[in-house]
Amino acid sequence: MKASRNFTGKLVVVIDDDDRVLDATSGLLRSWGFRVVTALDFDGALRQLAGTGRRPDLIVCDYRLSKGQTGVDAIAGLRGAFEIP
Repeated sequence: MKASRNFTGKLVVVIDDDDRVLDATSGLLRSWGFRVVTALDFDGALRQLAGTGRRPDLIVCDYRLSKGQTGVDAIAGLRGAFEIP
């Protein structure tokens, strides 16, 4: 599948507790030109993003995460840590 727009330089964070989903999703997004940060949970995403010095342009997150956490919790946490519209 080919993207119809140029996404080069846009930063996406992908959060999922399934490594296969992380690999597949991040591979597809990278093939479209996105820069991708992956994490198994909110804390991991926050650590990874801190290393980039940027806020994500897009968040892709599974709803059910490990340790009783949900994707809604993770997204709310990221929106609180970064100014994400």
